[in-house]
Amino acid sequence: MEEYEGKIKRLIGELETTSKNHITKVNELHEHYMGYKSESAELQARIALYKNEQDRAVNSESCIKKEITSLTYANYELQERIKYVERKYSELGQRCGASQQDLEAIDVMLATNPHDMDGPGSGPRGRD
Repeated sequence: MEEYEGKIKRLIGELETTSKNHITKVNELHEHYMGYKSESAELQARIALYKNEQDRAVNSESCIKKEITSLTYANYELQERIKYVERKYSELGQRCGASQQDLEAIDVMLATNPHDMDGPGSGPRGRD
């Protein structure tokens, strides 16, 4: 009977040692897993942040493309207006018999002081 009790105690001791080894290994794996789990959560948060930044960038790009298109059309319209005004200016100079030198002098006066071309008495209150 003592022989069986010794074997049983030895088996229980072996099972206890094996169980403690398994618990230690499971705890190590759990710690290792928790490290990966926290790193995964951090990476997912960064991915969400990057996706938000990407969405904002795409929206900004879309708005900028619309603005560029709008500015392109506005620029084209202004260029056409400039051509029209230059053509009318040239026609007016020809009809009035102004020389090229006179037209250049007017251009210089307009470029240097465009607000002073109205002359006296033509201010915002009318004739003085």
